[in-house]
Amino acid sequence: MDGGLVSPLLQIHQPEPNRSKVVESEAVELIGSKPVESQAVESEAVEPIGGKADELEADESDTDVSLFDESDTDESDTEKLIGRECEYCLKVGVHFTQTCPYKYHVPKNAIVSRRCVVVCNFCGCLFRDSCCGSCGLSDGCAVLMDCLHCGKIGEHLTFTCPSREGKPSYFSCDPYTGSCSFH
Repeated sequence: MDGGLVSPLLQIHQPEPNRSKVVESEAVELIGSKPVESQAVESEAVEPIGGKADELEADESDTDVSLFDESDTDESDTEKLIGRECEYCLKVGVHFTQTCPYKYHVPKNAIVSRRCVVVCNFCGCLFRDSCCGSCGLSDGCAVLMDCLHCGKIGEHLTFTCPSREGKPSYFSCDPYTGSCSFH
């Protein structure tokens, strides 16, 4: 995000903490004063009581109330979208799973979901505790576990698949150090 620009997704879906107060003050201002358009219409056209001018005022009061009502539904829709727990960092209501910063960098000693493993950004090996099992660096990213053998997501990785246990294998790999061997 260069130059302070925020992606359109974050602009649309990021909740504003005091949004309801702002909308209420706008609604009070609209109810308390007449819009510029209605003043121009009234000054140009003089009509008898019960004419077109009264209808315009009735329509304006309806739109003022509808503006206030729409803000409540917009806010609740946003809460429904963001009200879920992130699959990487387990935070609720802060961001969507797809935009989690842990996908690119996990802070040292951070807690990640049981459905994730932390992979070293430098060598690609899995983390042991809070650092890489091979190079010892603490720069890693969270990855959802995905088994290519049985297709389950978030339960285990391919090399630990329970359906492969007991079957002979001619290849073994230590994901923590990256060492591989053939039998």
